[in-house]
Amino acid sequence: PKPWTGQYSWMAKCLGDAEEEGSANDNTDFDANANATDATEADEADEYDGYDKYVWKGGVYRDTADFVPSMLVDTTRWFVVYAGEVGGGMFNHIDRHRTSAWQAQVSGQKRWHLCPPEQTPLMYGHGGVDVFAPDYEQSPLFLQANCFEGVVSQGDMVYYPGQWWHATQNIGAVEVPSLSLSSLIVDQGNFRDVRDAFEHDCSDVTDNKFHGLLCSRLPRCFGLWEGQFGNAVS
Repeated sequence: PKPWTGQYSWMAKCLGDAEEEGSANDNTDFDANANATDATEADEADEYDGYDKYVWKGGVYRDTADFVPSMLVDTTRWFVVYAGEVGGGMFNHIDRHRTSAWQAQVSGQKRWHLCPPEQTPLMYGHGGVDVFAPDYEQSPLFLQANCFEGVVSQGDMVYYPGQWWHATQNIGAVEVPSLSLSSLIVDQGNFRDVRDAFEHDCSDVTDNKFHGLLCSRLPRCFGLWEGQFGNAVS
């Protein structure tokens, strides 16, 4: 994602260097055949050109410098363009990997509802309350919630920290669709929470496992984050 090269740089440092711990074909833990889904893909993966090859989402990919960073971006939806009509939006939730995020409004308008983590006991879980039209008979605790609501227009930006509840609703003129750009963020306030969430998705206790190759590289990122942010939160 070239428009976000600044945020992409840490991914390139810890995920994109296949040479860091050996040669390009020295990753013995996750070879191509072990990840192949059929004989044809395995045959394709065996054609050596200096790179290991891996099966991901039904295709065979060369382990080039941008392959694993792109895998993380795609799996987590790290960089997203949101487009929708008036009335559309996203239900109340916390981001899966406990990341922070920003979102910039390019066109149209969007209503935001944001609640800090300490309001979690009042949220009734992901999608448990329509925060823009709450039914207090069904969700009486939500009446006590201390949250924030506001509207963003073209040129405005929203930032929220990790583990904040958030919901959106596209509003404004029908003929002007809502278009926005968004990115997740790892920072000094959430890097250990993000680490724990990533480790969970690399474990055997979830059905949403990351690809094995991605999991083999992520510890490099955890060390990079600890070195960059650890002193600030110690």
